[in-house]
Amino acid sequence: MQLDRFPAYYDPSSLRVIFTATPAAKQHLFYLQETGYLKLLKSHPGTQRRDLDSFLLALVAEGAGRLKYGGREYPLQAGQCFFIDCNRRHSYESSSREPWALYWIHFNGPSARWMYGRFEAEQEPVFLPARPDFWARSFSRIIGAAQSRDNGSEIRISGLITGLLTELLAAPPPPAQPSAPRDGLAQVHDYITEHFTQVITLDELSARFFLSKFHLARSFKERYGLTLMEYQTHLRINWAKQQLRYSDLSLEEIGERCGYKSQSYFSRVFRRTEGLGALEYRRRWQSKEG
Repeated sequence: MQLDRFPAYYDPSSLRVIFTATPAAKQHLFYLQETGYLKLLKSHPGTQRRDLDSFLLALVAEGAGRLKYGGREYPLQAGQCFFIDCNRRHSYESSSREPWALYWIHFNGPSARWMYGRFEAEQEPVFLPARPDFWARSFSRIIGAAQSRDNGSEIRISGLITGLLTELLAAPPPPAQPSAPRDGLAQVHDYITEHFTQVITLDELSARFFLSKFHLARSFKERYGLTLMEYQTHLRINWAKQQLRYSDLSLEEIGERCGYKSQSYFSRVFRRTEGLGALEYRRRWQSKEG
């Protein structure tokens, strides 16, 4: 843990904590890389980065500024947050007229990219949290846990980051402005969700949604954490599991209804996905219904 000093144009209350996570935390938790609170007395050129293996979540506590990300510029006001993937080119800076105060965390973890993909599919990088006080308290508690650095600090920090992400992803954003049209990847995701029992090819999706096959295959996996085929298989197996638990349909009927023409192939896919056969899954889960 290391505390960095700030230049003279930062308020003395400003604080940065650089945090080195343990190997166990990096393997199992949301882990902290850096956190802090800064308050500017006057603006400065700001921060510009790319190719940083980190996710940045920040809250503007006072003042105003702007974020440049994904080829767009977003104004930032007190009470707003932003969430970005720092591998991508980005910059942010305070307003010269209204120098800002900012809480932030740089973090990562095994499921961080998947969580960010969920966020990006539904929301803009700048958002207004439903409970600003909750966000400010959570950032303050993360800073405190990072400073204390005891045996339980990494677990507490991971829990606090999980709480922020849960708050962000589980609750719909407030209707501040008309919703933008869903982008092509989100439309592909919706289409597969609605038609998962059908034969769907990459060529068909590319033509239907006017996306190159290379971009579609690569970007879908990056955003949702699954390939197109893996996502369709996920939906099929999820539906099959419901039928195995709550219906008397045979394996052949279930496999056919969820899109598999061959019972043997359905059985192989089910075993590969779940680690046990479909009949064994039905036996175990039906016997546990109380």
